[in-house]
Amino acid sequence: MTGCNKHRARLGAYLDGELADQDQRECERHLAGCPACRAVLDELKGLAPVLRALGAAPVPHGLTARILAGAADRQRSFLPAVVRAWIYEIRAVSWLDGSLTAATLCAVIVIGGFMGWTSHAPGESATQTAHEARPELFDTFGALPGASIEAATLDLLTGDLLTGDQSVRDL
Repeated sequence: MTGCNKHRARLGAYLDGELADQDQRECERHLAGCPACRAVLDELKGLAPVLRALGAAPVPHGLTARILAGAADRQRSFLPAVVRAWIYEIRAVSWLDGSLTAATLCAVIVIGGFMGWTSHAPGESATQTAHEARPELFDTFGALPGASIEAATLDLLTGDLLTGDQSVRDL
């Protein structure tokens, strides 16, 4: 029965010669073995002369003028319609833009925090890392042997550097 439905839907095109060659051969094979579809085809063949006898329907008065007026209205309002559609698309996507911006900001904060958290080894300070990167910036006491801020600070704390009435400025 499903084959009949498929071929019955094509019977009008079969009568008009609109089917592709393969489809037409399929339809003819089906019609050869299906008396119900042949009966439907015969009914359709009987309708063709009746339809031709009816002739063309008269054109309603003013139809051409209405069609042309509608086309002119559409042509005049084409640009605003395009602009309205463009604005609608922007509004539809604006929430997506805000969401993408927020997601990007969150990703930057998380990645930046993770990089800051893992950039130093445990027990290492940022000053130690900066000193290793550019030691010349920390070489304040360059005239002293083994001079560095850390060495001078340790010497000051242990009292090895200053004797008597000396101060750091005297060095």
